[in-house]
Amino acid sequence: MPKGRRGPAPVRKKKPASANEGDVAEAHEEEPSFTSTSNGPLLTLLFRSARAQHEALARVESYYESAVSSTEGGDKKRYLTLEEARQAKLCRNYEAFNLPVDVVRTWLAEMRTVERQQQQQQQQQQHSSDIEADDREWWRHFCNPAESALLSHLASLGCLQDDGEEEKKEAPTYLISALASQATASLAHESLHALYFLHPTYRNEVGRLYDEEIPRKMQSIIEHDLSMRGYDRRVWLDEFQAYVSNDAGEFGAKPKEACAEVRSRLREIQRLCWHEAGLEQQQ
Repeated sequence: MPKGRRGPAPVRKKKPASANEGDVAEAHEEEPSFTSTSNGPLLTLLFRSARAQHEALARVESYYESAVSSTEGGDKKRYLTLEEARQAKLCRNYEAFNLPVDVVRTWLAEMRTVERQQQQQQQQQQHSSDIEADDREWWRHFCNPAESALLSHLASLGCLQDDGEEEKKEAPTYLISALASQATASLAHESLHALYFLHPTYRNEVGRLYDEEIPRKMQSIIEHDLSMRGYDRRVWLDEFQAYVSNDAGEFGAKPKEACAEVRSRLREIQRLCWHEAGLEQQQ
């Protein structure tokens, strides 16, 4: 089992205070906004504050799992600019986040396309925020500081290589995050999203149990609940298994009995699947 590697995220510097009577003020480094642990394919980030976590991950998380970022008809995801994201009030009350790392690459590709088109429409090709082909961190012009710090960290781990580039050995493929103060409770849920993504057999078993053990009427209740929470239908099964594994009553009294049976079956196979994925089971 690969041993986890822990290290600080990129550090942002405070602006130096103004000089007073010839004294030169020194810049003071802030504490990192998150710590980072890589364990094989799984990257775990623990944030010091809810605000820092939300600023770093809300836009890309919404791009992955929120109906807000889906185009009409739900057949394609839509990139939101910083201003659009501010107006949409994304991921309100989220305590933790999860997404495949390749979603970040797709989001960045969409960002490049949309932001470049907007620049051209505004005839600002010579503006300082132009996307330069040789600018490896071009995204900083279109991201807030927390997003930029996260992307720089992912790049340092080899997670953001373009297609055709050789990926850094053992680069993580799935990201989960939580507040450091709530890590134990939050990661038990978020890590199940990682297992669902990383282990095809587990993912297939979730689908089979949902189809065979949850009556269609109960499925409608569950799916309506997930829809009201703002989840894109693409992640409904993933969210179902993560919620039910921790609480059979998550979706109310009516589906609880059927969910309890599925929960029991899922927990039986999770330990084996964690082992096969080369990861420790989160309790």
